[in-house]
Amino acid sequence: YQLVSMLEQLYAGILPVAVLKFFGANATGVFALAARLVSFATLIQGPYLQAILSGGSLVYSSGSAEKTNAFIVKSFKAMSVLSVLPLVFIAFYGAKIAYVWTGKTDPLMEGAVCILCAGGLCRSLSSLFRVLYRVAGGAVMDNAQLLLELSVAFLIWPFARQLGFFGMVGGMQFIGQLLGLI
Repeated sequence: YQLVSMLEQLYAGILPVAVLKFFGANATGVFALAARLVSFATLIQGPYLQAILSGGSLVYSSGSAEKTNAFIVKSFKAMSVLSVLPLVFIAFYGAKIAYVWTGKTDPLMEGAVCILCAGGLCRSLSSLFRVLYRVAGGAVMDNAQLLLELSVAFLIWPFARQLGFFGMVGGMQFIGQLLGLI
């Protein structure tokens, strides 16, 4: 878990630095505010995944394929509800919430919130799949997925100006997580 945590922190630190370097302080502030809103929407997922890890280990150790399949289906449905509803709410009202919170508007805010919500949805499903994989005794996928995300980040970095703000944020938040689902 320590290597996974270090890689997650490294990955989380790359995008704000890239946005600051290529797009300036205003875009970095918009990204930080949008990321904060999305993090509120995904707050419940961490405790849920811990419960899935312990409950899934119990079900998997029982050896029943039927119980394991039912557990996977229920886990997916519950994670979908815990992810989709708050993220859709933030996607629709995030810019308005940011305006009420700060008293300022920015044309980048709506797009940034929507892209980060799409990335948050992929991240939640990807995290669920990693936990279910770990329940079954695997541990390599965590490291492989994070290394893949870091590779995408470093591949996108040289093209940041050509991609623009949304391309950079979308590339690192959405594509890395989407590749992790595959």
